[in-house]
Amino acid sequence: MKTLVLSGILVALVVITHSVIVPFEHTVLGDPFDQGVLFYLPFGFWVIVAYFERWHAALYLAPGFALGMVLYAGSGAPITARVLTLGVLTLTAPAVFAILAWASGRANHPVSEPSAWRLIVTAGLFTAMVNAIGLNLVRNSVVPDSASLTGVIQYFAGSIVGMFTCLIGLAIAFRIRKSVLNLR
Repeated sequence: MKTLVLSGILVALVVITHSVIVPFEHTVLGDPFDQGVLFYLPFGFWVIVAYFERWHAALYLAPGFALGMVLYAGSGAPITARVLTLGVLTLTAPAVFAILAWASGRANHPVSEPSAWRLIVTAGLFTAMVNAIGLNLVRNSVVPDSASLTGVIQYFAGSIVGMFTCLIGLAIAFRIRKSVLNLR
């Protein structure tokens, strides 16, 4: 059930990103990103899921990633590139959280609000960097160089803006929840 819900939310964010945000970006900004998206909302969601679900996030989100790739990646990419992309997308955030937990000497994520937000943002930044480089390697078969650096920066920027958008949405949802609970 958790896989269905989390993958369903991920697919909904992919559809919103590609059906609403991308056309809006093209209308308002022209075509600023030829490889990435300025507001890539799914990234923020999968970092948050990885924070709460750790390695299980890969299992819960893999069907959503696969369906999102089928819907929007086109059929031109070889199967090897698709599988590698799926691996990069599903495993990077949980791996980054595991590395940060190991580096800090903590087995569990912090539960206090400021520590949790800092960890999510830190892990998101590292995950965005690894994803940008990894996706560049998979899609362009090249280690980032001056020619492909623009694509890496576009992937990174879109992921970060998407993450902060999701975190702001999550903070607003928590505030609304808190105010509703205080009314009772």
